[in-house]
Formats: sequence, structure tokens, C-alpha cells
Amino acid sequence: MRHNFKHFLKGTFLISFGAVISQLIMLVALPVLTRIYSPEDFGHYGLYLFFFSLFTVLASLRYEQGIAITKTQLGAIYLVLISIVLSVLVGLLIFLFGFMLNMFLEMGDDNIHSYLVYSTFLALAIMFSGTYQALEFWAVRQKKYKEIAFAKALRAVGLSLSQIVFGLIEGHWVGQFVGGLRFLKLYFKTFKSNVKKISKRKIVWAFKRYKEFPKYDLWAVVISVLSSQAPIIFLMFLYSAEMAGYFMLALSLLSAPIGLIGKAVSQVLLSHSKDALVNGVYVKSIYLKVFRVLVKIAVVPFFLIMLIPQDFFVFLLGEKWLGAGVVIFWTAVWVMFQFIFSPLSVLFSVKEAQVQHRNLQIGFFFFRVVSLLIPYSLGASGEEALIVFSLVNVLCYLFGIYYVLKLIDIDLPASAKIMIIDLLLGLGLFLSVMLLDMTNIIYFIIIVCVLVWVVLLWKELRNVELQQD
Repeated sequence: MRHNFKHFLKGTFLISFGAVISQLIMLVALPVLTRIYSPEDFGHYGLYLFFFSLFTVLASLRYEQGIAITKTQLGAIYLVLISIVLSVLVGLLIFLFGFMLNMFLEMGDDNIHSYLVYSTFLALAIMFSGTYQALEFWAVRQKKYKEIAFAKALRAVGLSLSQIVFGLIEGHWVGQFVGGLRFLKLYFKTFKSNVKKISKRKIVWAFKRYKEFPKYDLWAVVISVLSSQAPIIFLMFLYSAEMAGYFMLALSLLSAPIGLIGKAVSQVLLSHSKDALVNGVYVKSIYLKVFRVLVKIAVVPFFLIMLIPQDFFVFLLGEKWLGAGVVIFWTAVWVMFQFIFSPLSVLFSVKEAQVQHRNLQIGFFFFRVVSLLIPYSLGASGEEALIVFSLVNVLCYLFGIYYVLKLIDIDLPASAKIMIIDLLLGLGLFLSVMLLDMTNIIYFIIIVCVLVWVVLLWKELRNVELQQD
């Protein structure tokens, strides 16, 4: 049975549309937030997000990854229940930990209050985020792409408004809560019709059947969170909260394409890969096509982001963010490759290759930490440390892309040729603008490169459609 790639593109478009709206909402809110809160505030918010990201992954033990790929509907229902219950339990434990700090630690009243309050916000965010993720994977399984798109937009509205009104940390949990409401009706409709079939014995079976996710994949993602958040932690404690805030903002801006397209592609890819495995269809073809499209999408836009002058960021974000331009530039260098790797990495879940995923993330974590510690030990500045970190990240993600493609025996020389051609196009655009001082010629080069990129992207998508006919 041959995959209908048009359906794949349709699903990706629908989820991407919701992601576009949600990212636009957050981007519109960002200049307001940067004028209300300082780089130091964003640095502390980044520290909070580190704990949020870490405990959200630990809370569900990664069981939500099995929801979209399990063969039976009842098995998926069990996994949703397991993921939500685990997230609620972890949230309650974090709240109790904050309460105990309030009861027993001998410190100033303000500090005690802040520990209790922030642990409460963190607990709420983890409970609602875990619920949202589980229900979102359920919607992916059902191919309810319109529901997913609407939930993403709803989540962004709740997050942006609550952070403007209440604070970066104080308002964070609201977005998680609002987004999950959209999926509840969809899930409980199926849950209600199958409630008589649910038993404790079968839930235990599902818990054991997908033990590979907490046993291997959980630690791979924990290490991924630690390594991706490492710059914020190291920059805050080794340099300053201001530098950490710049990096936090850069990630917020540049993660938009990953949230916009990358996650949409990975979710639809996960759903279609499940169908491929169930029907005995090999997934090699669809992954190669997705890789080629991702490369085409990524290169020119990210190189254009690198060309944005620093004065623009001051105008957009406010005078307090004068140093953000350099950090955004070097962050864009490696996020471009993350954009390509991230959707493809769902293959580890599809093929249940959690051990390989864990080992890969351990390697990423080691090299990222080393890339920050060595510059600091040599007396390098925060900006210099970020440059080294960026270059090391590029190498990590290139190896990750190579590893994923090799996992399903895709022709590596041909894949490398695809990437090199597109990178040369983007690099040519970048160097032309950087080296030439003639404004009219620069604009002409930008227009030509963008048109070439659009033609190549259209040709790639057209070839995909023709191969399916």
C-alpha cells in the first residue's frame, strides 16, 4: 500500500496553520513583554522553564509517545490515562515540596513565600501541560488536525494575555490549562464508549508493554532538555542573568519555526508512520521526502534572519535589548539545523529505537556542556562562549541527521548533496549582502535568491505529488 503524501501535506498544513496563528499571537505579544520585563526577568523565566521542561518530561515518563503509534484504540486510551495520572501526581509532589519549604526552612518570609508560590505555579503548569500533551497525541492519532490547530491558537492567547497581566512565571500555567480544554470533549467521547472495557489488569499491561519509553527514551529526552537548557543555566551562573535573558529571548524567537512547522511535520509524520507500520509499508520513502522538503524550507529563511541588523531588534524589543542582536545571530546558525533534525527524530519512537536515541542525546549533552565550560575556563566572554556553543551544536545536529537517515538506510551521499546545494544557496545570499555595500545590488541579490528558493521548494513539492500519482 502506497502512502498518499497529499494527505500528509494536508495534515501538516492544518496543524501548521494553527501554529502560525499561535506563533503570530506570541510574536505580537513579545514586544509588549520585552517592554514590561527586563533581560534579567527573562533570564529568571528561563531558569523556571528549565525546571518546567525537565519535570514535564519526567512527569509522564514519555508514555504519551506511544498514544499515536499503538495499534489498538483501547491501548491508546490506557496510555492517555497513564500519562495524565502521572502528570497530576508529579504536580502534587512538587506542590508538597514547596509547602514543606514554607513550613520547615528557616529563611526570610519573602523567600519562603516565593518558593511556595512558584512551586504552586510550576505544579499547575506541569499538571496541565502533561494533560495537554497526552490529549494532543490522542488528537494526532485520530487525525483531528483542525482541533489541534484551534487548540494551539487558544493556548497561545491564554499564555500571552496571562503573562502580560500576571507575569512571565505567574501567568505561564494558564496557557497550558486553556489549550487542553479543547481536546477534552474529543477524548471523553471515545473514553465514555469504552469505559466498560477498561480494567486495572489491562492498564498494567499497557504500562509494561511500553516500558521502553521510560526505560530508554525518557532519559534520552531528559538529557536533551538538560543540554538544550544548559546555556541558560551556565550563562546565568557563570556570566549574568542579562546574558541568559538574551539567549532566552533568542530561543523564543527562533524556536517559532520549529513550533510552527517542525512540530506539525513531526506529529503528522508520527501518525502516518503508525499507519505504515500497521499496514506493513516501509517508511523510508516518506522520510526521504520530508527531509528534502525540510532542507528546502530551512536554509534561506534562517540566513535572512542572520542578516537582520541589530538596530531592528532594538526598535522591535526596546532599548533594554541592545545586546540581543549578536545572540540571535549565533543562535540562528544552529537552530537552522535543529529545525531539520527535530521532525525526523520521531523515527526513534516509531521504530522503538529508544536506546540509540538515548546514546545520541548523551553525546549531544557532553559536547554542549564542554563547549560552554572550556571557553569560560579560558576567560572568554559570554558572547564568545555562545559562538563556540553554536558551532558545536551545528556539528551535533549534522551528525544527528546523518544518524536518523542511516537508521532507515537512506542514500547518504544523495542526501548530503541535497543539503550542500541548499546551504550554498543560503551562504551565497549571506556573503553577497555582507560583502557588498551597494544597496540596490543587495536588494536584487536577495530577491533573486528568494525566488530561486521558492522555485526549488515548489519543484520539490511538485515532484512529491507526481510520485504519488
